[in-house]
Amino acid sequence: MASSSKCPLHFKRSSITFNDIHKMTSLPWTSFYTQSSKEELTPTIMSTYAMALTILFTVFVFTLEHMLDHRQERAYKSTEFPTMLEETVSKIDNEKAMKKKDNDSGGEEKKEKKDGKELDTDKPLLPQLKDKFTKAQSYGLDKIRFGMFSSVYNLVETLVFLLAGFLPYTWDLSVRLGEKHFGYNETDNEIKITLIFMLITTIFSTFTSLPFKLVRFFGIF
Repeated sequence: MASSSKCPLHFKRSSITFNDIHKMTSLPWTSFYTQSSKEELTPTIMSTYAMALTILFTVFVFTLEHMLDHRQERAYKSTEFPTMLEETVSKIDNEKAMKKKDNDSGGEEKKEKKDGKELDTDKPLLPQLKDKFTKAQSYGLDKIRFGMFSSVYNLVETLVFLLAGFLPYTWDLSVRLGEKHFGYNETDNEIKITLIFMLITTIFSTFTSLPFKLVRFFGIF
C-alpha cells in the first residue's frame, strides 16, 4: 500500500488569504488603524463609500495629470527645431547680412559693451537659437521627469497614509502627548490638541518632502 503524504498546497491557508483580500476589498473600506475608543456609529452612505471614493478620486486626478505630463514629455523629446521659426529667423539673418554688407565700409566688426562684456551684434541668430533650443529641451525633459517621479511618490504616500490611518493615529497620539506632558484634555483643550496635531504632521511632511525641496532649493530644477 502506498504511503500517504501531505499535499504541499495549504488550501486552508490560501482560503484565509482569499478571505482577507475579499474583506479588504469589500465596502466599506477602512484603514488599518481606527479610533477604536470612539463609539461605533451606524453605517451610513458616507461612511460606506468615503474611503473608496477618496482613493478612486485621488487616483483619477493623478492619472489625468500623469497623462498631461507624459504628453509634455514627448514634446520635450523632440530635437527638431521648428521649421517656421527657422525660416523666419533665416530671413532676418539674411536681411542683417545684406544690410551689413551695404553699410560696412571699413570691414570692422561692430561690437557694443554690455555689463563689461563684448557682444557681437552681427552674429547670426539662428545658430544661437538652435543651441538654446537644444539646451531648453534637455532641461525641460529632465524637469518634467523629475516632476512625474515626485507626483508618483506623492500618490503612493497619500494612499499609504489613507490606508494606514495616519491622521487618526496622529490625532490619538496628539491626545496622549497632550494629556501626559501638558495635562490637556481632548474635550476642554481641543484647540491645543489641534496645535500639537498640526506640529506633528508638519514635521513629518517636511521630513518626507525634504529631498525634493533640497533639489529645488539648490536650483537643479
